[in-house]
Amino acid sequence: MAHEETFEDIDAVFKTLNIDVLHKVRYPEKEKRILDYVVKGGNDIALVKTATRVSTGSSIFKELKRLANLVELSAVFIAEKLNNEDVVEGVIHMRERVGVIGYKTLRAIAHGEKVYVYEFKGMYYVKIDGKKLRNLRLKKGYRFSDLARAVGTSVKALQKYEEGVIDMSVEKACRFMEV
Repeated sequence: MAHEETFEDIDAVFKTLNIDVLHKVRYPEKEKRILDYVVKGGNDIALVKTATRVSTGSSIFKELKRLANLVELSAVFIAEKLNNEDVVEGVIHMRERVGVIGYKTLRAIAHGEKVYVYEFKGMYYVKIDGKKLRNLRLKKGYRFSDLARAVGTSVKALQKYEEGVIDMSVEKACRFMEV
């Protein structure tokens, strides 16, 4: 399916998300560009590029990454394909410190859905609420060592999950849910 999003569609999504468009870059239609938006959400500023496809080997990807590193900002691609693979909806893909999300995911976020899963180097991870995990562990009467053994993780990793220092793999999250 060809990407049919327009700047106006994306502008509307940003507005719904209370993301301020600080600058919208306009180029002649056929000209390659490394940047479409500079946006601000809360205290975070990001550089945003929209494309049907993004390749981590492309000059546009490399230039956006270089620019983001130079000015110490986040960089995000909104795209349908990443390195010739479909962008998985509901997932943030991380490549070389650049986030890649799909158009449907962006719209879902605008409608109040949250993204808890991200993919990095082929592994999927889940953002968890460490306080909720701790409260649930205590409510169920598990000591650190008991729960760690039951789900197949170390006590140290379980402590870091509860402190919100690390995220867990989707596989590990499924084990927690089973227990």
